[in-house]
Amino acid sequence: MTAERLGAILMGAGLLFLAGAAVILGTNLHTEEQAADHTQQVRTAFVEEILPETPLPQDTATEMQKVEIQGEEYIGLLEIPSLELSLPVGEELTEQALRLSVCRYSGSYLDDDMIIGGHNYRCHFGPLSRIKAGDSLYFTDTGGVRYEYQVAGVEQIPGNEAQRLPWNQPGLTLFTCDYTGNERLVVRCLRIYGAD
Repeated sequence: MTAERLGAILMGAGLLFLAGAAVILGTNLHTEEQAADHTQQVRTAFVEEILPETPLPQDTATEMQKVEIQGEEYIGLLEIPSLELSLPVGEELTEQALRLSVCRYSGSYLDDDMIIGGHNYRCHFGPLSRIKAGDSLYFTDTGGVRYEYQVAGVEQIPGNEAQRLPWNQPGLTLFTCDYTGNERLVVRCLRIYGAD
């Protein structure tokens, strides 16, 4: 095989790889755009149609309540003001639900051990890499009860070590994958008692 022929073959293979990468990028951007639209619609429905005008007292709920919006079940709204995020939280983390919103992975806000996971879409948990210790977060349940949290720390864990997601302290844990998919960014938050 001549050097010219080998060069042409390698050039063709390179162009095929570039075309494949462009298709994957386009698909990912389209999926992220759909997630952003869905998040906006559900957030608006949650705020305008679900939240009561007068929140229930914090100590009245004995189990998490969920609501159905656009065929999916949600347990509340997560707000991270420092990142300008306001996200509906899906009741259960499934592959389908995760494409649309951040979701409860395990635990409960009532038991103060909830873990929420989300894709690293810009409209979901992509901005978590900018969060800092001391930042405030809020979770509002379907009864309008608002729980306040403060970021205690941020850590990276290997993507295959899900057993490290639960924390040894009460609070809220958020997680997402990094862009390689090999690591997870984990945000640990403590509840601030006496909040609204």
